Amino acid sequence: MYLKTLLILLWKTYFFVGKFGISKEFGISNARLAKLLRLSKVKDLLKEQVEKHGIRVHITPSQYTSQTCPKCGNISRGNRMTQKHFKCIRCGYEGNADYVAAQNIELRYTSDVLRSKLHDTDKYGRLVPRDLSTPAIRAILNEYYRPQRIETLSYEEYAD
Repeated sequence: MYLKTLLILLWKTYFFVGKFGISKEFGISNARLAKLLRLSKVKDLLKEQVEKHGIRVHITPSQYTSQTCPKCGNISRGNRMTQKHFKCIRCGYEGNADYVAAQNIELRYTSDVLRSKLHDTDKYGRLVPRDLSTPAIRAILNEYYRPQRIETLSYEEYAD
């Protein structure tokens, strides 16, 4: 019951802040508003409650999850046409931006290569992000997707 209430509260807060621009209305920056609402604590509290019910929580680095094409691996800000729409500028793959990000997050957990390069395991067997810089994460992703990119290149692109 407590967990359900917490999830509803978190969703309503996120919806209210993001949808209605509360920060503009009250003249508060989003970072300041998040600090006031203690949203970082909500994540920890939610994780604690879920793990009490036997659900293991893994955390993965979020860099490039919404800018990476799950088909060819192209990483570009241009792939995110709008907040809701994703279209790869290399292969043309299209989809809902949140769904694409979810696919990339899932791949970081299910791929042995990405899992071992992006994460460490804590004493409870949970994945935790390695302390990597954003350029280092991009290099790991580019290395992982390199074989897929070669398959999708045309002859002219490959010759260059």
